[in-house]
Amino acid sequence: MKLHDLLGVLATVCYLAPLVLILFLGLFINKSLLSLALYCAIAVVHNALNTGLLAAHPQVLHNSGILFGYLNSPLMLGLLTLYCHTPVKKKALYSAATLYIIYEAFIAVLFGWQEKSVLYTSGVGLMLVFGLGIYFFTAQLKQTVRFGKGLGRSFIAAAIFFSYGLYGIVYYVHCIHRAPEVADTMALYYTASIIFCVLVSTGLLHLYLRHRQIQQVQQVRRELQAFFAE
Repeated sequence: MKLHDLLGVLATVCYLAPLVLILFLGLFINKSLLSLALYCAIAVVHNALNTGLLAAHPQVLHNSGILFGYLNSPLMLGLLTLYCHTPVKKKALYSAATLYIIYEAFIAVLFGWQEKSVLYTSGVGLMLVFGLGIYFFTAQLKQTVRFGKGLGRSFIAAAIFFSYGLYGIVYYVHCIHRAPEVADTMALYYTASIIFCVLVSTGLLHLYLRHRQIQQVQQVRRELQAFFAE
């Protein structure tokens, strides 16, 4: 097995980690994390088809690649709502996501269901997610450093920032520069996916543990209030 194939299998397995954490820890009640769970589920199937872990007709493989290309950025934008704590930020992000989805629909109608359409939409989507990722990562990191809170959110923002930076390099090398070394490009793509999964999984665990701590403190307060009320 070649290096990029090995990394592809590892990336597929890694995508199961955040998916399992979200489902079994009950984090899917958060709409932003539900978007992440859908992204990971689709990525598992897509990578499993690409690496040959799942045998499928070439047309199925072709369709899965296009579908993942169209859903990739919208689902990531859904995850980024995790950092929109004010109505103004939410409105701005929803507006950006809506405009991007309209753009995707326009390209789909113009070029049809083919790889060429994904080529045009993915570049814009990568820049949008990467740009917002930098903004939210910087803002969240400042909050974590100043107040010691939101470490889990910082890990997730870092995952988006770093992985989508690498995805941007992959897009340039493979889609614009048309480099012949496809194996090396895929190795970089799968490496970015592994980094994403590790950072996101770490962030999810921190979010869950923080939530449990808050629940325990609230429970102690209720017990104390009940005790002194007697």
